Amino acid sequence: MKDLLNVYEWNYPEDILNSLDISTFKDKYGIKYVLSHGKSTLLFYVHYYGRYVLTNENEKVKYLGNGEWEIKYGN
Repeated sequence: MKDLLNVYEWNYPEDILNSLDISTFKDKYGIKYVLSHGKSTLLFYVHYYGRYVLTNENEKVKYLGNGEWEIKYGN
């Protein structure tokens, strides 16, 4: 069994994808699961932008609560 990540701390989206059961999240927690060309990825709702955002490989995300996420750009 995998250890659950603390989503209130900074994590790479890939780590969240690999450790959580995405089917339980839906839109309630500000995460959308996308499967495109056989590759799984996550979109995170960012209130500042008012939409779901696709992150880059070097960006981290942190859950703020109420279905909103913050993105940390760069390293």
